[in-house]
Amino acid sequence: MSDKLFNVIGGAQNYAWGKHGASSAVAQFAHNNDPSFPIDESKPYAELWMGTHPSVPTYKALVSTTETGSITKAKGETLKSIITAKPEANLGSKVIAKFGATDEIPFLFKVLSIEKVLSIQAHPDKSLGAQLRKADPAHYPDANHKPEMAIAVTDFEAFCGFKPLKQIDHLLQTIPEFRELIGEPIVKEFHDEVQPEKKDDENNKKLLQKVFGKLMRTPEDQIASYAEKLVARTKSQPELFGDVLADLIQRLDVQFPNDIGLFCGCLMLNHCNLKKGEAIFLQARDPHAYISGC
Repeated sequence: MSDKLFNVIGGAQNYAWGKHGASSAVAQFAHNNDPSFPIDESKPYAELWMGTHPSVPTYKALVSTTETGSITKAKGETLKSIITAKPEANLGSKVIAKFGATDEIPFLFKVLSIEKVLSIQAHPDKSLGAQLRKADPAHYPDANHKPEMAIAVTDFEAFCGFKPLKQIDHLLQTIPEFRELIGEPIVKEFHDEVQPEKKDDENNKKLLQKVFGKLMRTPEDQIASYAEKLVARTKSQPELFGDVLADLIQRLDVQFPNDIGLFCGCLMLNHCNLKKGEAIFLQARDPHAYISGC
């Protein structure tokens, strides 16, 4: 194998939402990639990383064959150090010119294995990423923007971006717990003023911010009370939600009972389902959360 094409050894992340033990594709891939990697059935294996991120380095694999013919792998240099030594040879002048870095590849490859829904998040764009890195490098070791492309290895579901404004308005009008939680003044203002046909309208953005902001400012005990009633209504009046949404709310409530995500996720974000081989692209700042897959 040439010095420009070589095996690498990535690293696994044990986030609590990952699948446990050998049921996790991440654990299986990590072990197959590096046979010395142990699989602990009591541990979650959430993400396999391959790239130059400082938190989980990727290493060049030193591959050798024993006298019995079995193949062994050991960790050599980090991928980051290899690139840093010869950036133009390893990245190319076009990549360096476009992304402005000579010591890292401009993406992080991950495999996810999801047992429980992830928290809703939105990654920074390039400008905000640099500001956060400068202000708090301990919590933001990577200054890059983080758009994502998710490719389904198995059937996969996620929250991705806000629902169309017309759908949010409909849910505010028809789901009593959602309407009461947001409050009549904001619900009425949203219904009267929102213009669904204008996608980038500034007033639409402000109206959406008011609804989402009200959710995020509501005390946890009130959220829990409304969430309990919301779940009960999915069982007593499923026709208000439709079968898919009612089932989603009930499933996620089992994982995280009475959580705010039942409102800001299930009722405000698009619920996307992908078949194996399908993909979605998420821009920086798009709210999203992965629900199940791999």
